[in-house]
Amino acid sequence: MQKSIDRAGKSSWARITNVVRIQARETYGKDLNLAQCIQYVQVYLLANLCHTAQVFPFPRECSRQITSAIAWFLWHGAIFRVSISTLQRKKDGGLELCDVEAKSRALLISRMWTQGKLTGTFPAEWQEYWNLEAYKANPPQISRIPKTLEYLRIYAQEMAYINPPRDNESPKAFRQRIYQTLRTMSLAEKEPRAMRITQIHPTTEWTKIWDNLQCMWAPESIKSTWYKVIHDILSTNERLRAINPLNPELNPICYLLALLGAHHFLHVSRIRVKSLTLRRLMSYIYGAPILDVSRSHTTTQHSR
Repeated sequence: MQKSIDRAGKSSWARITNVVRIQARETYGKDLNLAQCIQYVQVYLLANLCHTAQVFPFPRECSRQITSAIAWFLWHGAIFRVSISTLQRKKDGGLELCDVEAKSRALLISRMWTQGKLTGTFPAEWQEYWNLEAYKANPPQISRIPKTLEYLRIYAQEMAYINPPRDNESPKAFRQRIYQTLRTMSLAEKEPRAMRITQIHPTTEWTKIWDNLQCMWAPESIKSTWYKVIHDILSTNERLRAINPLNPELNPICYLLALLGAHHFLHVSRIRVKSLTLRRLMSYIYGAPILDVSRSHTTTQHSR
């Protein structure tokens, strides 16, 4: 029975992961700013896992894959970017992007709490058998629960730090409180790295800057642009020159591709000219017929 449940959980999460990847690829061509992309992730992409997360524990591998798909969707084609952990910050440099793993655990815990209050359900019998209502050691002692009951171990481990729902507290507010508690514990376990821009300018009053950005009356598209400007992730000539100074006289093809934002795809010392579009571009630059464009045109003497 347990093996069948594990197979069902792995199959469900593998399908959800593929759905998130496909949906992210299908939205590649839409012209969305950063704020709209984050809203799309939280409303549409992560909506696929809401039901499954209440039934099966969230595997770490699927969490990593879904997070990678979200990062690709947010920053596809961008040379400079900020990390997912920075976007998950609140109003102190982030955009409150949802933490996938914390959200899935919050949904599972909330569901088990609700089912545990219903008479005759399996969660209610498990909690009564393992005395989870009265037994709240801190830190929790989950070794007494078999490893096969992973969802019950998660419930016992996390509920030791979460108070029961208060009077007149809605289920949504309870889930949000669970999520915030899990996020706080996750950040306390591993202190997040300081943001790159704060390391470059440590004397700047960043609290006022983030407050002004949030309080500014402007469309989300303008706020998204200002967010990129503040984090210095726009592909300006100065930023591009800092990471890869190029000389157009020595390497015109690489210089042109760099201006197009595609220089990181090209290694001039190893490339083979197979693409017809690239050969036509090189033929236009060097003024030679397409068939006469050889590999020697794409090499650069970096040792000079």
